[in-house]
Amino acid sequence: MKREKITVVNFYSVFPFNHGGSQEIRGFCKGLSEYFDVNLVVFSTSDHYKEEVAISKYFKVITVAYPKPLLEDLEKHYQNDFKSKSFNDVSVFAFRHYDRVPGFEEKLRKIAIDSRIVVTVHPYTYRLLKKSCPDKLIWYRAQNVEYNYKKATWNKVENSERLLREVHQCEVECCKGSDLILTITQDDADCFHKEYDINTDKILNIRAGCNMENLDFTPPSMRKINDDRYRLTAFFISYSTSAAIEAANKIIKIASETPDVKYIIAGRVGDKIDRSSIPDNVYIGGMVSEAEKINFLKTSDVALNLIESGSGLNMKMLEYFAYGIPVITTKYGARGLDVESGKDCVITDEANYKNDILAFCEMSVSERENIANSAFDLLKRNYDWRSIAKKIVCYIEEKYPNIYGGITSVPEKDIELFPAEDIKSYVFDKDKPLFIWGAGEWGRGCLNLLHKTSITPMGIVDSDCEKWGKTINNIEIFSPDYLFNKENANIIIAVGQFLSILSLLLRKNIKLSNIFLLVEGNKIVPLQKDALPYYFSYEKIVQVTEYTAERE
Repeated sequence: MKREKITVVNFYSVFPFNHGGSQEIRGFCKGLSEYFDVNLVVFSTSDHYKEEVAISKYFKVITVAYPKPLLEDLEKHYQNDFKSKSFNDVSVFAFRHYDRVPGFEEKLRKIAIDSRIVVTVHPYTYRLLKKSCPDKLIWYRAQNVEYNYKKATWNKVENSERLLREVHQCEVECCKGSDLILTITQDDADCFHKEYDINTDKILNIRAGCNMENLDFTPPSMRKINDDRYRLTAFFISYSTSAAIEAANKIIKIASETPDVKYIIAGRVGDKIDRSSIPDNVYIGGMVSEAEKINFLKTSDVALNLIESGSGLNMKMLEYFAYGIPVITTKYGARGLDVESGKDCVITDEANYKNDILAFCEMSVSERENIANSAFDLLKRNYDWRSIAKKIVCYIEEKYPNIYGGITSVPEKDIELFPAEDIKSYVFDKDKPLFIWGAGEWGRGCLNLLHKTSITPMGIVDSDCEKWGKTINNIEIFSPDYLFNKENANIIIAVGQFLSILSLLLRKNIKLSNIFLLVEGNKIVPLQKDALPYYFSYEKIVQVTEYTAERE
């Protein structure tokens, strides 16, 4: 059976599918793969991923790495123009400089040669698609109104107005030039119509979905007691956006006023919190493994979603519904969802955060059960990726009957994702000197991960001389030379592009067996083929080691 193809393009890597945006893209592509062969093409700031990875029988990811000089220019650009070393958003930079990625335009043209439809997720790769695929139908999969999202995300970035103007220009151009806009919420669809003057006939609101396979729905009556010292365990997990950091700080404030409730804060937002004055009833998990996250979802009594800004749909809400954990959310946190307060969740506001948490403590198990069951029924009814994909197919068949008439599906088992082996974190010898290479966000996350296992590194190493002598959580930052003088030390590389650092360490006669990687934000692994995630290219690591040996 000859199947039509669809090519989807995104400006950042989706691996390891551990945050809402990447999970939404995976669900979107997986849903389409029931009817089409799907190629997802992504840019990546990492230099060690496989160029092609099969996710399922009809869905694969093709990765193109940003060249290192381009990323160095990006870093200088933000340092000089925005006075920031921590702000390194690649979105607008991708929009401006995709043509500086060698051969990417031609490569994309070849990948999409058999696709009648190409999809840009986010507006930043629209120009690239327009130039490389001028004869294709171009769709814009809008995960939010990007301008509104960036405006909320960049609210504390110096001189952000210039970038925001560029985002606005980029999104208007993408909306007006695309043949179809697929939105996540009706609010987003209305905004495109009113603010960008886009005809409603060109907008299809398909919502977002949840992967309904292998769900472990655990209603309140079947939940184990997380900690019998507390009346309630409340769970919050998020990426490190400014809105999430604000929500986490509000939770910490509430925690100090509700000592009989335990609060768990997980995800990268945990790495952005000042831990010097955390109440005893708050546990900061930081980046957690999938198994740890699922355990929290199955054992906590309630999920908190106290987000007050952003755009699009909060994918965590669907995950909470899927695992049977009742949710206390702001109206903004529930945006785009057809929920009813008191029935599918509890909708709160800043004036009532504490009171609504305390009121939930008083709820009977049966009342909590009713909320969890109602939310799960809503999820199955309106937010299944397969039904969303069917909606897209119906649109295609109606809009292009002479081209796409009679699209057929494959059996559900044929779109199941290939299983990925669980990656196990390495257990270190506490008597051996240990260093972290990288004093950025990844390095902080690595430090917090070691802290959870009661391991204290001797120091952090970074090539940025301005960081030398400073500390992170009382651990000093050193120059690389300090590390090179330490005999038989273990080193954890905690940066995105690590191959050049690996080459440097090997040239300094540090053994490969002493070098480790931070992967997926929450695991430390040795440089062995069977220890690395499935999307890592071990061959690229071997090339570096062999090349370094030849030079020596």
